[in-house]
This record gives sequence, C-alpha cells and structure tokens, in this order.
Amino acid sequence: MIENLERESDMIQHGTVVNGVIVPEGTPPPEGTKVVYETAELFDSSHPMFTYDRANEVKLLRDRIAKRKAGVPGIPLTEAMARITKELNLPCVDSE
Repeated sequence: MIENLERESDMIQHGTVVNGVIVPEGTPPPEGTKVVYETAELFDSSHPMFTYDRANEVKLLRDRIAKRKAGVPGIPLTEAMARITKELNLPCVDSE
C-alpha cells in the first residue's frame, strides 16, 4: 500500500473497468499518477461480464443430484475430459 499520502493531493474518483482497463468518469488524473483502487461492488449475476445465474445453477445441481439418486448413470471422466477439451479447443493430453 502507498504510505505517507499528502492529504491535499488525495482525491476520490470513480471509474469502470472496460476491456481490462480502468476508465475514469470525468477527467483522468495526470499521466504517471500513482493510484490505489478498490472495487465498489462484488461480481454478481447483474454484472455484464459475469454470467453466473445462481438460481439456474442451484436448479441444475438439484436436477443432477435427483438423477444420480434415481440411478441415472453419469459419464466416465475420460469422456467428460474429451468433451471439455473439444469445447474449449485445448490440446489433447493422453491420460495413460
């Protein structure tokens, strides 16, 4: 943390992260200014870059648990990994 800040130069400025860069609201501080920042809100499902839908995830988990309890088999790990590898365009890794 930056120590010994001069109180008359301290200021609070708001901004938004856009494509990984903090874009200030209003005039940005002068080039080279050292800044300290903190997030003003936690990510939640309303954040445009965060697609987590808790209610949907809970429903999916409950459905999967109910299927497992009813005896519906899952898929083997090797098949699951093959699907993930293909979906994410990852290089194949031989597990043997």
